[in-house]
Amino acid sequence: MRYIVHLGTGTVIDADECVIVDLPEDVIAEMTEHGGDDYFDDNRICELAEANGDPINTSDVSWRNSMSFSPSALRDEANELLEMGTYDSEPNRREALEWCAGVATDTDLNSVASYILDDDDLWTTFRISVIDGLTQGLAWSKETS
Repeated sequence: MRYIVHLGTGTVIDADECVIVDLPEDVIAEMTEHGGDDYFDDNRICELAEANGDPINTSDVSWRNSMSFSPSALRDEANELLEMGTYDSEPNRREALEWCAGVATDTDLNSVASYILDDDDLWTTFRISVIDGLTQGLAWSKETS
C-alpha cells in the first residue's frame, strides 16, 4: 500500500483513493475572487475530482505485467531463490544470491541490472515471448468475437 502524508497536519490518506485535479481557469478565477483556496467551497473541488481527476498511480506497471531489475526487485528475487533452495548445490551462485540479498548496495545492484539488460540472449528471448504472447492474445480475441 502507498499513502499520501501531509506533514503539516499529519493527515494520512490511502494513495489508491486519491486523484489529482487540474483546476480550470474559471474555477481559479472564482477562488481568487473569494480570497484564495482557504475560502473556497471544498465540495466544488470534490465534484471536479470525481468528474476529471487523474489517479495518483498513473502507471500500469505491476508484478503481473513486468520484469524489474531494480535493486529491491533483485533482492526480492535473491531472497525467493534462497528460500526455495534453488542453487544450494552451486556454491558460487548461492554466494551471489546471499551477496545480493544482504550485502550489495543499490549502486552495486544498479550495475548488475545494466549488465543483465546488456545480455543479447535476454532480448532475443524477450522478443520471442512478446510475439508468442501477442499471437495468443489475438487468438483469444478471435475466439470471443
